[in-house]
Amino acid sequence: MRLLDAGGRVLGEGLVQYKSVPAGDYVLEVQAPNDAALSLQAAVVGIAAPNRGPPPDVQQSYLELVGLRSNAP
Repeated sequence: MRLLDAGGRVLGEGLVQYKSVPAGDYVLEVQAPNDAALSLQAAVVGIAAPNRGPPPDVQQSYLELVGLRSNAP
């Protein structure tokens, strides 16, 4: 397994890597024989997943629809 930056430069190799890298685009390359059963789960520490919920104004309107928030100013 190799960790590469957006330009293809190798930043690390091996199954266990502890790297501190700036924000950006990276590639995690994994090689295995064609007939190999492979299961991979990368663990990345220190990043937050993007909010995939509706925008705050839409959230507010949903809460108002079910009576959990007042629509009064």
